[in-house]
Amino acid sequence: MKKELSNFLKTAYEYGKVKNLEEAFKEYPVEEEWHKGKIENVLNEESELYNHYEIGDIVFVGEYYYSDGK
Repeated sequence: MKKELSNFLKTAYEYGKVKNLEEAFKEYPVEEEWHKGKIENVLNEESELYNHYEIGDIVFVGEYYYSDGK
């Protein structure tokens, strides 16, 4: 069963904004990122409260409310 792409992903593909992982790592090598590719560096990062999120932000969600209130 093939999963249908969301409108966001369809648009991203149409505009050529979706790149393969190899290409992304060539442009943004993990070794040059502040976390150096190590999960313990990410987990030890100080927590911050955010009021604004952008595409590409990674967030961990404890509870999620659907639009129908569930």
